[in-house]
Parts: sequence; structure tokens; C-alpha cells
Amino acid sequence: MSSHKGGRKEPLKQPKKQATEMDKEDEAFKQIQKEKQKELRS
Repeated sequence: MSSHKGGRKEPLKQPKKQATEMDKEDEAFKQIQKEKQKELRS
């Protein structure tokens, strides 16, 4: 059992809640990226 995840130990079973939180963070990140793109273009 060798783990090559950048030296990070993660639990095998990840709760579903964590995945939804990641989605929300990802959405917010995408929104920020869109706003930055608009600023660069204008």
C-alpha cells in the first residue's frame, strides 16, 4: 500500500458533505475567475 498523494494522508471514506462543500468553493472560484476575465477585457 503505497500512497503517492503529495505526502498527504487522507481518509479512505470521505463524507458526501465534504464533496458538496468543495463544489460550492469551486463555484465561487469560477465566479471570481469570470469577474476577473470581465475586468481584463473591459
